[in-house]
Amino acid sequence: MGGRLSTLDPSTLYPSRNIHDFGAGGETIVSPFVLVGVLLAGLLILVLPRKYLIWAYLVPLILIPIPQAIMLGALHLRMGQILTVIALARLVKDGLLTRSIQKNSLDRAFVWWALSYATIFTLRFQSSGALINQVRGVFDAIGTYYVLRCLIRDEKDACRAIRVLAVIACIVGSLMAVERQTGRNPFAVLGGIAEVSEVRNGTVRSQGPFEQAIPAGAFGGTLVSLFVGLWVRDPKGKYFALLAIPAALTIAYTSACSTPILAAAGALAVFSLWPVRGKMRYVRWSIVVILLGLELVMKSNVWWLIARVDLTGSSTGWDRAALIDHTIHHFSEWWLLGTNNNPNWGYDMWDLCNWFVAQAVQGGLLTFVLFILVIVRCFERLGRARKAAEGEFRKEFFIWAMGATLFAHMCSFFGTSYYDQMTFSWYALLAIISAVTILPSSRQTNRKRPVVFDSEKLDLAAVGASADGGGQP
Repeated sequence: MGGRLSTLDPSTLYPSRNIHDFGAGGETIVSPFVLVGVLLAGLLILVLPRKYLIWAYLVPLILIPIPQAIMLGALHLRMGQILTVIALARLVKDGLLTRSIQKNSLDRAFVWWALSYATIFTLRFQSSGALINQVRGVFDAIGTYYVLRCLIRDEKDACRAIRVLAVIACIVGSLMAVERQTGRNPFAVLGGIAEVSEVRNGTVRSQGPFEQAIPAGAFGGTLVSLFVGLWVRDPKGKYFALLAIPAALTIAYTSACSTPILAAAGALAVFSLWPVRGKMRYVRWSIVVILLGLELVMKSNVWWLIARVDLTGSSTGWDRAALIDHTIHHFSEWWLLGTNNNPNWGYDMWDLCNWFVAQAVQGGLLTFVLFILVIVRCFERLGRARKAAEGEFRKEFFIWAMGATLFAHMCSFFGTSYYDQMTFSWYALLAIISAVTILPSSRQTNRKRPVVFDSEKLDLAAVGASADGGGQP
């Protein structure tokens, strides 16, 4: 089946990697193993209690290779989309889709980002194929995100979701280690991915169920800090984390890519700032001053430092630095509706191996700004939640670990675009952050607290607080 991969539509989840096929053409390719797995997962989604749905939904979503698809006219119906439809049907049936979550600024920013990308992409091509492609893209993004938001509503659900990711990491890490030793990908039995692993400079680059080694490694590199947080916060998750941390590191290592290692190192750097967590404003401004200073003293621009990054002996840091440089110098080409001209900017500039750049080039300035807004909203909410949790070490550190994971993803964005199952890992983190950062006072809106009367003295302040629903947040 791996040999038939070239006949598949290579466009991916969201944003689309292939900007000219738009999902048209290709053929149905579904492994019998995948078909049985999807049918079983769909049945479990329909019958399991709500708290277990995350297992039936997230495990196949990440383990099934993206190219597994069914052709329906001009549409590629991927297995993840089928599972999302089934999950949405279950949520609608139970009445959970609209009343189970409290929407916030992060949710709104995410929706606006997804809609902006799809709208600008469609306007640039002005074709029915592009419209079909981006309707699918919007469904992938918003549909998946809101299923995860409905399943991850509070900290308890968040810990359960991280335990699911831990099990997935153990499976992927074990089989990627086998792939590194044998040069053959065990996940190829599922179809849609090559059986023989890529070798660069004599080193096998394991990819697991992902489409390429870099996003595979990024999956592990960005999860390490999340599992550290689980270890500290959740007694039930301690044993999951004990196995998942080395598994995630194995994923990053066996991919033989620099980006996953830098992502894990970025998270480690954030953990090192734990002692000065109350003075992060000074840390942020110090970083800005350092970057400005480097810009002044360096002969080239500061982003060319990326060209010097090569932790594996086979990295292409120069391409990534050049991509940023060309994007800045071609601002007039892409700011309004994006551009398709980036392959003509220079050697290898067709490869948008930087997700920040991909947002700009494919979605224009508006999409790029909204993408940054999603990240800003995450940090804002994490900051407020951490301050609210001061004095509760386990909870505060758990929130700090999510911030470290978010920063790890930002480091990863500089080395790869998310286009396969990595998008699901990213959406899961956003859903976890959105749920965990809802402050207690927000959860208790419109709920009256009981008024306690002292036999000797009436506390008017307490009465006032109970009457208005809980006082100050």
